[in-house]
Amino acid sequence: MFGELVAAIFHKSLRLTHENRKNFPSGKITNMITTDATALQQMCQQLHGLWSAPFRITMAMVLLYQQLGAASLLGSLMLVLMVPVQCLFQHYVGNVSDAMHGRRASNLEFKFNSFILSSIPVVVVVVSFGTFTLLGGDLTPARAFTSLSMFAVLRYPLNMLPNLLSQVANANVSLQHLEELLLAEERILVPNPPLEPGLPAVSIKNGFFSWDSKSQKPTLSDINLDIPVGSLVAIVGGTGEGKTSLISAMLGELPPSAYANVVMRGTVAYVPQVSWTCNGTVSYRFHIYSIDTR
Repeated sequence: MFGELVAAIFHKSLRLTHENRKNFPSGKITNMITTDATALQQMCQQLHGLWSAPFRITMAMVLLYQQLGAASLLGSLMLVLMVPVQCLFQHYVGNVSDAMHGRRASNLEFKFNSFILSSIPVVVVVVSFGTFTLLGGDLTPARAFTSLSMFAVLRYPLNMLPNLLSQVANANVSLQHLEELLLAEERILVPNPPLEPGLPAVSIKNGFFSWDSKSQKPTLSDINLDIPVGSLVAIVGGTGEGKTSLISAMLGELPPSAYANVVMRGTVAYVPQVSWTCNGTVSYRFHIYSIDTR
């Protein structure tokens, strides 16, 4: 699932319109891949715990009641109440750890969690058995060991449930982020027609282009050009005069007006100002790129 989500995010990021691309910068896309996709994957792995944890808690409490009677309710109530108490203390220790930083803070949080997890079962068992004895019950070895097993069964889902609820909340937020991206408007990509004798490789007629659809003044206006097949063309101009915008218009990155006609025939290779290169020798790069184009 993680690989499918990453592929969908990357594929969508390549098809966003210019206006939507402002809402999804590269940092936000990277955060979706590393955080949101991971959160959804973890939630799917733990999804059955949402229904199995309440079921196990219910069955363990019923069996405990058969063994200890009303005393089991007190022990079970203590286990349930320790869940929010543990969450509050973890939040407090987390704030202290953030203030302290470093290895010392992580050791403090680890020791606190170990202390809580090891002390809760002892307190619950002592209180339950003590209450059962005070109420006149006969605490035999068979009853005691059976009750200890049931408390162990009850303790695991109660310790797991807060983490599951936290993962559900994180997954819901991540799902909203991905939904916002996947439902964003895409550019309409049409395959380039093949090269034909006598027709130009690139043709722009009545070209009016604008990065901002709401702007009254277009970025490029009245562009008309034909680039023959096999020709070498250089676009020369000062900074900010529209050289990159013209290339973007040819590639379909710069939105045209309703009356513009842009035709690019054949295959296209584009190297931007900040190009992407893989790690390797020059020969290896040409070889891997030639494989990709085939």
